[in-house]
Amino acid sequence: MKKNVHRLSIVSQERIADEIMKKLEAPVPSKGFYLMDETGVLQAVMPEVAGLKKGLMLTRARNFLPHTLKVLDNASKHTKDVYVRMAALLHDIGKPRTYRFEKDKVSFHRHEFVGERMAYKLCSG
Repeated sequence: MKKNVHRLSIVSQERIADEIMKKLEAPVPSKGFYLMDETGVLQAVMPEVAGLKKGLMLTRARNFLPHTLKVLDNASKHTKDVYVRMAALLHDIGKPRTYRFEKDKVSFHRHEFVGERMAYKLCSG
């Protein structure tokens, strides 16, 4: 899989979106997203989500991907609605872009608004 990630560029956006939605429908969707991450597919098709792995210094949450996938799995225990599950997957995508460390404090000021714009762009194709 890793060797052929570059071939995803010839796959239609609609097909990729369908496959992502199938992963969201799974009983434990994190398994599919972890596999996508391990193979480089996540970076290729959802770089906003892959960006949650960016190292953020001086904070306990250096990698938001495990947290995000745990939220996704928890939401999946309570609903089969793929749009709620997608919201769980995308809920923190603005944090890496808004990370600030000032006066010994970490903040992600307005990450929800930055994440909203990123999610809109991602979901609009």
